[in-house]
Amino acid sequence: ADDNASGVAAVLEAARILASETFDFTVIYAAWDEEELGLIGSSYYAAMAAGRGDDIRGVLNLDMLSWDSNDDGLCDVHAGDVGSSMALANMLVGVDSVYGLGLVPVVRNPGTGASDHASFWGRGYGAILLIEAYYGGDFTPYYHTALDRIDQFNFPYFLGMTKVAVGTLSTLATGGIRTTTTVAVGPKWNLVSVPLVAPDDSVAHLFPSAVTGAYAYAGGPAYELAGTMSPGTGYWMKFDSAEDVAVTGVAVAVETVAVAEGWNLVGPLSAAAAVSSIGSVPPDLVTSPVFGYNGGYSTVDTLLPGKGYWIRAAIDGQLIFSGAPSTPRNRIRVVLTGERPPPPPDDAADRPIAGTPSEYSLSQNYPNPFNPTTTIRYVLPRDVMVTLRVYDVVGREVATLVDERKSAGTYAVRFNASGLASGVYLYRLKAGDFVETRRLVLMR
Repeated sequence: ADDNASGVAAVLEAARILASETFDFTVIYAAWDEEELGLIGSSYYAAMAAGRGDDIRGVLNLDMLSWDSNDDGLCDVHAGDVGSSMALANMLVGVDSVYGLGLVPVVRNPGTGASDHASFWGRGYGAILLIEAYYGGDFTPYYHTALDRIDQFNFPYFLGMTKVAVGTLSTLATGGIRTTTTVAVGPKWNLVSVPLVAPDDSVAHLFPSAVTGAYAYAGGPAYELAGTMSPGTGYWMKFDSAEDVAVTGVAVAVETVAVAEGWNLVGPLSAAAAVSSIGSVPPDLVTSPVFGYNGGYSTVDTLLPGKGYWIRAAIDGQLIFSGAPSTPRNRIRVVLTGERPPPPPDDAADRPIAGTPSEYSLSQNYPNPFNPTTTIRYVLPRDVMVTLRVYDVVGREVATLVDERKSAGTYAVRFNASGLASGVYLYRLKAGDFVETRRLVLMR
């Protein structure tokens, strides 16, 4: 917990309830005072843990948990693309669903970096923040005043928030309830997803018989190779022949997937989900029909676990896969447009090549400003040794994104700046004699 009464009370209650339990992993209960003067305590702890090489499965940060003025149960779960953060967020949402706690958790990715979980992001550890619906527009008006007292607590809401925290912690500490799902794939290209939270999320572990890597969509006609695979995302993979692939992990009861304006590759949860059951944030999000792939595209009425699907969103938002029908007000609104999804990738390193480019180029990253991920695209007219590095404004290297020989083509690289402070950075492409530098802005 950081420096607030309700979060600290929930941590103490979790410690009391679980004191006599035996878990597969060590549970550490911590509270850091004066968080708003800086993330001093948590930063020190995270640095020491990283220095010792501690294997932290996840961090659950509890902030203000007790204000719900309209009894709608809304709460924010702040996550990011760091370690197991999204898997933790999905686990919390699943705990609320399985135990019927009556909350409406909304996963925020990218989430805020203004509380103690961010110290662990900076060290590469998975972490999430559970807090009342500040982003949802229902935040205590008594914040930092003498009226911010226990008589302002919404106790049923606070009880639900504490229960979901205890349940998530217990699930994490026991490794969750493992199950196995079989994913049927065919020869050549397949759209796949990860139907479970797997203990090893590497591509080689999940789909060892694939003859290509896992290609994630990077916008436009671009794809990029992914080293790991996360629930909620769809991927292109190629296989030599038809087979059934067994994936073992923890089931995902509810899944919240961020989508950008335009085409998105998504994956459903651990059970089949009807298109009519897909909820959205904001409500009534306009989308295309959902497309599956089996040697060619066709629209589907039901999303199957382990499969990937295309959906086009009219604006940025979130899809909610719960397996249960959503109300008409809260679900997506499918509009027929006649537009088809992008084609599969070829066997190039990062994305399909549509002819050989005639000159070098480095594009402006998008989005910019960004938080915490952005995509950088570059074009090579011939085979060449390539480096793509990111520097701070005084010239210190903060990240190496590419350092290898590349074939001619157009590439997209995703840069995750979760461990960096807000500010201006420079990214420089060097390909043979070609050198170009551009500026990007990280804004938290």
